[in-house]
This record gives sequence, C-alpha cells and structure tokens, in this order.
Amino acid sequence: MDTQDRSPSPTIAHALGLCLLLAGLGGPPCHAEDTLAFQLNRYAPTILAELRKRGHDSVGVLKFQVLQTGGQLKDNAGTLNLFLADRLQVALVLVRPKALAQQLKIVRDASQIAAELPGASHLGDAGHRRKLFDPKYPLAWGNTQIHVDAFLTGVAQFTADRNSFRIGIYCVTPDDSKLLIPPFHVAADSVILQEAGESYVARGGDSRPPAQLAQQVRQSPEQEHPLQRGNRVSLQVFYDDQPVQLEFRDGQAWIPEPKEGQRVKLRVERHDPGPGLLGAVVKINGENIFLKERRRDYECLKLVLRPDTRLTIDGFFEQLRGADNVSQFKVASREESEHLEMYYGADVGMISMTVYAESKDDSGSELQRHGLKPLDDDAPRVLAIEAGELPANAANDVDLLRSQLYNARTNYASRGVIVGGSRSQRDVLQEDHRWDPQPVISAVIRYYRPRASAAP
Repeated sequence: MDTQDRSPSPTIAHALGLCLLLAGLGGPPCHAEDTLAFQLNRYAPTILAELRKRGHDSVGVLKFQVLQTGGQLKDNAGTLNLFLADRLQVALVLVRPKALAQQLKIVRDASQIAAELPGASHLGDAGHRRKLFDPKYPLAWGNTQIHVDAFLTGVAQFTADRNSFRIGIYCVTPDDSKLLIPPFHVAADSVILQEAGESYVARGGDSRPPAQLAQQVRQSPEQEHPLQRGNRVSLQVFYDDQPVQLEFRDGQAWIPEPKEGQRVKLRVERHDPGPGLLGAVVKINGENIFLKERRRDYECLKLVLRPDTRLTIDGFFEQLRGADNVSQFKVASREESEHLEMYYGADVGMISMTVYAESKDDSGSELQRHGLKPLDDDAPRVLAIEAGELPANAANDVDLLRSQLYNARTNYASRGVIVGGSRSQRDVLQEDHRWDPQPVISAVIRYYRPRASAAP
C-alpha cells in the first residue's frame, strides 16, 4: 500500500483556495433554511445541467477540502470533508431529468477507490489526476462498473465568524480542474460545526448561536473546551489504564500520540442529576463504537446516559450481543496510521463525542432545521440528502434507488443502548427514545496529525 504524503500540492491548493476566496466574496446572506442539504437540493439540477453542457456522461464525487480561516486547506477538518461528498452524491442521484436520455451515470463512493490508487490525487498535477480515471467504479444503481469522464469535488470556506460557509464545486477531468458553478452560501448550524470538528457546549438559557460557542472554545480552549470544564458529560482517554492529560494548541484539544501496542480505553461519565436522558455518540476515526457506523452522528446508535452513568469502553461493539462481540480498540502503528489516513480520510487521529438531549416531541424537528414542513415537496429529498447514505445493496435502476432513498430513514436515530456484562461479552439493551437533532455537546480530541500538517 502506497503511504506517500498526499497533501495538496502548493500550486493546486493555492489555486483552488484563491479561486474560491475571490469568487465567493459578497453574495446574499444566509437564511435559516439555507442548510447544506437544502442548498444541495437547490443547486443539484444546475450542477447536472452544467456537466451535460460540458459533454460529461458519467461522474464520481471525491472528498472535499475545508479552507481554514488562516488559508490552509485541510482534508481532515472532521467528518464534514467526506459528508459533503456523500450528500452531493445523493443530491445528484435524486435529480430526475426531463428525459431518460439525459440521465447522468453517477458512481458510488469514489473516494474509497481513489484512496487505494498509488499516486492518484485530484489535487495533484495532470499525471496524478489521470490515475483517477484508470479504474472502473461501481454505478450507484445496478451491478455495473464503469469508467467516469469527470469527478466533482469542492472547497468549503468558513467565514471568519463561522456562522456560514461558502462552497465551491469543481469539475475534475484528466486535463484540468475548473470551478463548475459559482460558489454558494450555506448556514453553519450546530450540526455542521460538529461535523467540522468544532467543540462547543450549548447550555440551557444561553441564546448565543453555536458558532459563537465554538469560537469561544477556539479562543480559550484551556478554559472553555467541553472536556475541560465541569460539564454534564466527560470523556477521558486512558493508555494502558493510565489517564491521558489533554493539551491545548491551535484552539483544539490534543493528547500525545499513543505508542504502538498501547491499550486504549475511553471513559464516559455523566455528572449532572438530570432531569431527562442524554444520548452520546462516541467515535474513533469517524467510526461509532457501536457497529462501527460511519453515518452522521444523529443517525448513529447512541449510548444512553442516565444521571450518574459511568462507563469504561475498551473496544468496538462489532455486534450488539453474543460471545466476544467486543473487539479491542487498536491504535495503529505509524506505518499503519499512514495507510489508514487514506482509508479514513478526514478522521484519522480523532476521538469525538456528540451528546443529544432527549426530546418529548420530535415531530418535524429535522424538517424545521431546514425551514421545511412535512408536506413540502422538497422535504423527502432534503432529508435523504441530509442522511447522505446510499443503500448498501444497489437498486436495479435509478428510479428504484430514488424510492429507496426517500424511504430509507433509519430508525437508529431514535435508538439508544444500555451496556452491561463482562469485558469479553457486553450484551446491550436497546431502547427507543426521541432525541433533539441539535447537539448539546460536541467534544473533539485529536491524537495524531498527518505529516502534511504537523503540529508546531
């Protein structure tokens, strides 16, 4: 496996970032309904029309970059990097052309295949780009594998106050990479900020927007980070049964790189007396501790936290019950970590905890976030785009795939689990609860930084 440094070349990184900065300045302000899924639903027909206009017939979507305030392009800001690509992929599938002959062929999960291609990168020169076009990719529907003639990717640039961000979508061909449509604005609500790797705490009675809460953490992480203050829920990391102290730099929480072979454990503890339940999603490298789910946090199985819950977790729950259903957390060696960078992309070296409060009434809560009502025509498409997940088993045709996407709202979003039993067999009890989709805590710890952006 190729483990070379795949950071963006300075020329391409500068060109993409500068193009977005210049083209994205100004423009209309964001409204409450201008969520990512809402905007992708709005612009997907324009994107497909432009691809057709340029003569493209088949397309894949590659992982996005996030342009930080200081001008640095990052492919590991958080789950947002990959979720941007996943949601755009679904948005394109859901566009129904006026004529069947105008249907673009869209392949699934192009980044997973591209990451396994030695020397291939849509951020490199022509030689690196052309390697992306060598293999065949699985069509999003049916059992066909095809060559693509273009890829879509993009750059997301947060505004200085982090209340919104601009997205520039690029069309990558073997010969060049060009902006496809003018950049558009997206509101950065609490969900987006969590996916971008921001830490914050939303407390009752505090009416400040999530962006201000996250900015407060970045400015004074030693005092304001969710894991540094006496908050409702804490997350502690242990190496070989010894607690690891948090370090703070670049406005974020860090722990030293674990040594090869060290055993890793996590302790989740709720400190407040309630009332109500909390649900925590704990991920390592973007994988939920339950079933290694990689879907968005709200859709994941949640650890139910009653008042005074204290739980030590020493592995992934590969299954929810049965003998030896827990596999120990394995911290990769440096060589393996470099390989996993390409597999996990955005989240190598990240431990995250997202906490949701129990809700007594979830009727329309996700639609309200997007400024929609249940009977709105756009509602099914926006919810499917928000989930950003194609069915594991490909539908036979694109119309059946669209139907699956409209009806595949996972009930995991309402599920929580109670963990018990011995170390080798921890059966879990599943419970159904309603959860508010807006996180009350987003806590991120980074423990390994890729070579291209080594910590100072």
